[in-house]
Amino acid sequence: MFATTGFYRNSSVTTRGETTSLHCVPGAHIRVTETATGAPANIYSDPQMTKLISNSTVVSDLSGNYDYYIPLNYMVTENISSPGGRITIPNIGVNTR
Repeated sequence: MFATTGFYRNSSVTTRGETTSLHCVPGAHIRVTETATGAPANIYSDPQMTKLISNSTVVSDLSGNYDYYIPLNYMVTENISSPGGRITIPNIGVNTR
């Protein structure tokens, strides 16, 4: 684990095929917005949170994995677009207030 003053988000995009097995989804686009306002979120590629990710969008790797950092007390929503469909995941983060 990296030393950070924020929240580290590490997840993966999967889809269920015709069987019960899960398949990774490489190349899915994850647009991150502020949960409270819907505005593009400030997300970072490094644990020190100095390298802002442009367009507030990350893309899953060949194994469907993606990650980013956000400040504490900053709740975000992920809007995932992939060939398997679209999904929205609200309220990601740590609210210590």
